[in-house]
Amino acid sequence: MISIILSLVLAGSYLIYCSSKKMKAVHNAGDTFLKAIPVEYLKPIGMIILLISATLTMKEQGVEAGAFAFIVYLMGSFSLVNLLLPYKELKWFHLLALFMVAIGIELLSGNLKL
Repeated sequence: MISIILSLVLAGSYLIYCSSKKMKAVHNAGDTFLKAIPVEYLKPIGMIILLISATLTMKEQGVEAGAFAFIVYLMGSFSLVNLLLPYKELKWFHLLALFMVAIGIELLSGNLKL
């Protein structure tokens, strides 16, 4: 479940980061899959994804610990997106491979509760 939450937080922070006009102009985000989504919808979609992940985190870890953990996850994901995206080091196939490995480890250890 933690892998799903972290991937949702990372996806939401990526969409919010890509919603700015400066980011689209400077980093050429229009060449990605985001060109199918209008710019004015990126931020609300990202916020909805973050709200879902916050709800899942608080359900999984309790309200107080889940809120604190979500803030830590959010800070980490925004830092990664802000640091790695301008250098073109953050690619979706890398994240997909990492997510698959994390889900595999959670399934093998028996910690995946849905």
